[in-house]
Amino acid sequence: MDGLAWPVVDALRAEGRLPSFAKALRSGAAYTLRSTTPPLTPAAWSTLFSGLPPAQHMVFDFTARDRGSYHFRLCSSSDRQARMVWSMAGDEGRTVVVMNVPMTYPPVAVNGIMVSGMDAPRLRGAVSPPAALAKVLATAPDYAVDAMSHWFADREVFADRLRRMHRARHRVALDLLDSAAPDLFICVYVLADRVQHVEWSEIPSPAVRAAYEALDEVLGDYLDRLGGDDTLMVVSDHGFQSLRAEVCLNRILLDGGLLHFKRGRCRDVVARHNRRRALSRSGFGSAVRSCWHLAPRALWFDDVDWARTRCAAFGLMGNLMVNQSGREPEGIVEPGAETTSVLRDVEQLVADEVTRSAGRLPVTVHPVVWDHQRPATVSPPDAVVEVDGYRVTTWGGREFYCPTTLQDNREGHTGAHSPDGVFLGLGKGITRCAQRRLADAVDLAPTIMGLLDLDPGGHLPGSSLGER
Repeated sequence: MDGLAWPVVDALRAEGRLPSFAKALRSGAAYTLRSTTPPLTPAAWSTLFSGLPPAQHMVFDFTARDRGSYHFRLCSSSDRQARMVWSMAGDEGRTVVVMNVPMTYPPVAVNGIMVSGMDAPRLRGAVSPPAALAKVLATAPDYAVDAMSHWFADREVFADRLRRMHRARHRVALDLLDSAAPDLFICVYVLADRVQHVEWSEIPSPAVRAAYEALDEVLGDYLDRLGGDDTLMVVSDHGFQSLRAEVCLNRILLDGGLLHFKRGRCRDVVARHNRRRALSRSGFGSAVRSCWHLAPRALWFDDVDWARTRCAAFGLMGNLMVNQSGREPEGIVEPGAETTSVLRDVEQLVADEVTRSAGRLPVTVHPVVWDHQRPATVSPPDAVVEVDGYRVTTWGGREFYCPTTLQDNREGHTGAHSPDGVFLGLGKGITRCAQRRLADAVDLAPTIMGLLDLDPGGHLPGSSLGER
């Protein structure tokens, strides 16, 4: 359940509004599940189902940088450098159904059925094997890949489309679970995430309450199907919290002299920027054609003067690329001490700007340690910027020309991802525990493998939650 947050579950359960969650908590084990750095959908779900941190599976964001180039593009499942639990299980003869997991497009062949998630441009071509598409559409002719608030000018139209998408997905999920009876069944529900981004408040809003009640009904349907040899796990990739503002990282790097544009090109870039913003705001159809809200923001780096640029930001949550010599085509920063110095400069620049605009807030630049010699299609960031525990979101490619370095969210978001996700498990292999404990995103994959009586191998850093 993407974005499911314990504070909301606890608040509504105390009011008696979530009977299925209450039932599951009475007989299961609950953990606060620490997300990835950053706590963003592509990185977190890839870690949950691979058991590896982002620096090893190489997915940090929706946007990726091609290895050895300055080309930024949308990331895909082909860029992930990790074996996923559905493939590991399938290789050992276990049947699987995988639905709506982010970063599964293009879909891979599995020992069962895969329906790709939010990164798929359309449903056709997002189902493996292709023949299974007919089964999906027979159950839910209105099945939609996703629905996001910024695709719609009218909030009520968005809410209606989101409800319809959720109901169609659940119908297909139950049909595939019942008809295929796989050994491993995975379905991601995005309802909480999509609603909380635009309706989050410290006291759950009516829209958030309705979303959690709908998810409680979903959980109830799975509890009704839970047999004595089954295990049910409810997992979220991150939690939610209030969004205070957005920091425009590239604007800060530009003003601080760490990033430069080619002379005489700024006016052209601004004009193209305005056209792309108009496209991304022009409605549902245009948003789909431009790959929802990310493609326009990933294409502005062709006007950067890399021969003078020391650092740039990309993606949705503070990814930093140091323009290193010997690694990048026009690199000017030496690896080691000079790279570390650049990252310290970024941390100070961001802290100073945040202090000027919003008062003193904690700013941390998290270095990313990754194997530069490892074969891969993409290069991960050199660091990730965190501001105020991600209550202030850090953006990359879209704000070269923002009027201010700190601003309100343009899509009307009030909620931001928090690093604290949810794990709730019950059934065979899960020991009941009344007290909520702490776990890590890397623990889910070895838990799944252990429950399937499969050896996860020694390369996974996490441990099974079924053994605690």
